[in-house]
Amino acid sequence: MTTSPVSSGRHIPAGRSSPLLKWAWIFVALIPVAFVVALVVGEGLLDTLGYPGGDSNDLPPMGVTLLVGVPLTLLTILPGAFAAYFGWRARQTGDNRGTAPAAIGAISVLYMLFASAAGILQRLVDRLVTSSLGVLPKASLFRSCDGSPTADVVNRHKKH
Repeated sequence: MTTSPVSSGRHIPAGRSSPLLKWAWIFVALIPVAFVVALVVGEGLLDTLGYPGGDSNDLPPMGVTLLVGVPLTLLTILPGAFAAYFGWRARQTGDNRGTAPAAIGAISVLYMLFASAAGILQRLVDRLVTSSLGVLPKASLFRSCDGSPTADVVNRHKKH
């Protein structure tokens, strides 16, 4: 049986994988599962708190969004973080196949962090613009209270 030398002095038999690599791939497989669970639980929590989804004008307050969103974002980040950790640890022990799950885990963590930060930033900017300039949200600029287009908007489009 041949062995491959490692920088730390440990040897992994050829054709065998380290348990770290197996754990890394298990956590990669859990990334989409955690995303779906967080999505379902988040919608359920918001609905339970009295904020049904579907209407972009009826967004919950920022405090409720953060209360529900931060723990669920952490839930979606954890599998990717563990995949990256175990993948890099497998690489450090001499199994270069740990690079792929480490990269997938790191990319998923970065994506979730950027997506969450962008969503929060968009909500803050919308709130600032709405409160400081007295501008209505986009959906209400073109719709009346009953949801039908307002006469002004319809007439404006007919003239041009």
